[in-house]
Amino acid sequence: MALGLVFSRHSELVASLAPWWFFAAVSMYPVSRFAAGIALLLKSRIAVSILGFFAVCAGIALFGGSSIWQSQTGMPLVLPQIYVVFARVDFLVILATFIASFGWQARGLLK
Repeated sequence: MALGLVFSRHSELVASLAPWWFFAAVSMYPVSRFAAGIALLLKSRIAVSILGFFAVCAGIALFGGSSIWQSQTGMPLVLPQIYVVFARVDFLVILATFIASFGWQARGLLK
């Protein structure tokens, strides 16, 4: 989330520096969030898998994103502190929903 906010403001810089996988990762974030929400609304068992994938990707982006960016582009990634705070809160919400979905599946609430 934080990377998307920063890079949306500096699209010219990103277009010249970003590796090819960055565009795929940025597009998967909202798609997986939407898919997880729809799967939970439909009470589908696949919601657990989607939330697991989403939690892993969000964790990698949060805790390893800046080092991956620096190793790929050679430039440090400086994020405003408020974006880091939002990303951490977002990750905790995703993680809590993922853990809760295991409980829902065990109780038979997910079809």
